[in-house]
Amino acid sequence: MFKKLQRNLAASRLLEEQLFEQVAQELSKGEMRVGLWTQALANSNGDEEKAKAIYIQYRVQSIKDEKEILEVVVKDKLENTRIPTKDSWYILCPKCKFEQWVGCSKCKKCGISFSA
Repeated sequence: MFKKLQRNLAASRLLEEQLFEQVAQELSKGEMRVGLWTQALANSNGDEEKAKAIYIQYRVQSIKDEKEILEVVVKDKLENTRIPTKDSWYILCPKCKFEQWVGCSKCKKCGISFSA
C-alpha cells in the first residue's frame, strides 16, 4: 500500500511538472487568461513580477480544474446516454454494452441508471 501511495505521489509530481511546462509555453506565446492575470495582479498589490508568479500558480490550478470538470461531464454523459441498436426496441448500456429492452430504467448487467 505504501508503494502504491509513493507511485501516486510521483505521478502527481510529474503531472504537475507537465502543467507548469504547459503554462510556460502559453506565456512564451503571449497567451494569458485575462481574468486570472487580473486576479494575480490584484493579489500582488500591483507588483507585476509577483503577479507573474501568482498567475502561473493560478493557471496550473485552472488547468487542473478544467480537467476535473471535463472528466465529470464526460462520465455523466457516458452514464446517461442511450446507444441505439439495430432493433429500436433495444438499447446498449453505455457502460457495459449489454443489450436490453428500451423500457428498462437501469442496466440489468451493471446496474447503472438510464436517463429519459
